[in-house]
This record gives sequence, C-alpha cells and structure tokens, in this order.
Amino acid sequence: MQPERRKMQCDESVPAQVAEWVAERLPSLAPLWQDGPLSLRRLDDEAGRRQEACAPSAWRSLTFLPGQSADVQLLDGQTLLARSSSGGCRLEVGAGLRLDYWGDFPRIALHLAVIEAIRARGVLMLHASGYIAPAGGGVTAVLGRSGSGKSTHLLKQLAGGAMAVAEDTLWVDMRSGECTSVDRHVRLLPDNVHADTRPSSGREPSPEGIKHLWNIRWHRDMASSPLRLGAIHYLRNFQPYPLASLPAVAQAQYLWEAVGQPLLPAARRSHEQWVASVILGRRVSGDAL
Repeated sequence: MQPERRKMQCDESVPAQVAEWVAERLPSLAPLWQDGPLSLRRLDDEAGRRQEACAPSAWRSLTFLPGQSADVQLLDGQTLLARSSSGGCRLEVGAGLRLDYWGDFPRIALHLAVIEAIRARGVLMLHASGYIAPAGGGVTAVLGRSGSGKSTHLLKQLAGGAMAVAEDTLWVDMRSGECTSVDRHVRLLPDNVHADTRPSSGREPSPEGIKHLWNIRWHRDMASSPLRLGAIHYLRNFQPYPLASLPAVAQAQYLWEAVGQPLLPAARRSHEQWVASVILGRRVSGDAL
C-alpha cells in the first residue's frame, strides 16, 4: 500500500513500513489538507542527537498506556520535540507541516506528533464511537471512557439498522463539522459479545491480548459523501443520554475528557472554542472566551 500523496510527502529516506504506518493514521478530511500535505523525513542518528541536545528546557513525560510513554517539549509556539526509547521526532507547524524523525521507528513519539499535526490543522480527536441512525441524518457521537460500553452500544445500534462510523475515535473538523474515522475493527471483551449483536464475520485477538477484534461494515465502505457531526450523547451505567441534558460544567468535563489537551497553543485555543460552541449551541470566537 502506498501512502496517499494528497496527505503526505515522504523523503526517500523514509522506510515503506514507517510511511504506511503514518499514512494510516491520517484521517481523510479534505479541509485538513488545504494548506498542503504533511512532509515526512528521516534524519540520521547524529542529527537526531543534535536536535535533542538543543532542547532548551526540561522534558515533560506523557504516558499513553502502561509501558508506553514519550518525553515532549515545545521549542516555540509552532515547534514540538518528542522522544521515546527508540528515537524521537520534531514537528514544525506553519504554512506546511514538517515531521522529521530519527531512530528505529519511534512509534510512540511519532504517534504523538501525528496527533498534534492534525490538531494544529483544526481537526480534533474525539474519544467516542459514532453511528448514523437508520433514519439518516448526522453522525451521533457517543462519549465514554475506556470500558464504559461504547463498542457494545455501537453493536446494539448496528443490530437496529444503524451504520457504523467510528468505534473509539471520531475525527471532527471544527470549522465544517465534517467527521470521519480510521477505526478498522470493533474491540470487545469475549463476555460482552451476545448472540443478538454478534458481528457476522471475523474475530482475532487484539494486540494487547485482552479483547477480540471483530470485523463489521463501515459507512465509509458503502458511501463516500461527507459526514457531519450531529448529536452528542454520553454513556452512564451503559445507557446513552443527550450531552445537552447535563449542566454546562458537566458537559465541559465530558468534552475535555473526550478531546484531550493539545500541546500546541493554537490548537488549544481552537479546542477551547469548539467545546464552548458545543455547550452554548452557537459558534464562539476566540475573543469571547
């Protein structure tokens, strides 16, 4: 599989394995790439060490999963350094997006940098499942922490005729409301798969060895029209409720838990505007915050 050139430009120094891994994590939202693609380049180890040695301040450690962490710091408002046990990377955000990396495929550092690159272009990563109801309309996003029942709830909706958009991560363009996902499976504990909602095909152990990966039909496999974010629900005791039914403070808590805190200043401001806009039900400018 070749990386989609509209999304990414790769230097000849980048191994195909790395290029494909990065390309698979870039959601295909057209507005994301209107300022140009992401340029990916591999530096030699000596150049990488020089990058790390020039870091002016203390590193901040971020943990994603047990045993998976990266050190990060901002060089300025548009440049981010990240390093992990197998190497590091430097992200520059300006008129274009440039990502240089060094070492032996530093997945954790690259994962962090790719997310920040996408956020810097006004697209947020919503920790949510998503589906289109049988009657049509926009995408219903269902917020919930890991283990809250998002995947099980998604299967129940599919059994009722809904179309799946996202299992765990929904990418949303904050300007247009267009959304998509790069999820490929539904991840479920074996005990949570019931006969009335069991996917029709495919099951294999997940990489972490606890859940199973199930194949389902995704909306993107059946239609190419742009999707828009519609309702936002949250799960409580495995039941969905409209987010708008909560007080504003509780809505903000759910939304910030779902989108996370960007590292780059401009991305933080755009996320703040989006959260405020969802709660107030109208577009909010930066000056109004």
